[in-house]
Amino acid sequence: MSGARTTDVEFGIREWLGELTVGSPAPAVATFDTRVKTPRLPGSAAKAAARLARRLRLDVRDRESFFVGDQDGPLLDGELDRAADWARGLVHDLDD
Repeated sequence: MSGARTTDVEFGIREWLGELTVGSPAPAVATFDTRVKTPRLPGSAAKAAARLARRLRLDVRDRESFFVGDQDGPLLDGELDRAADWARGLVHDLDD
């Protein structure tokens, strides 16, 4: 089983986005997820969330997956640094 079971999530990203009021200009968003590196399973929560955000006319700037050792974690070596670099890049892009 991968990802959260529907019974584990009362208020997830779909619900949060569904309640979001989008003004003009649309807010910039980025999506991310954590995934098991091997075996490489199909699908990405970050990609699905980005697709949903685009349908809601949000300004999707980027999406990324970060890798964990197994379903319960932890992040693989170097992934925390990669995530921090990714976040800094997003902030830098917004400042431009």
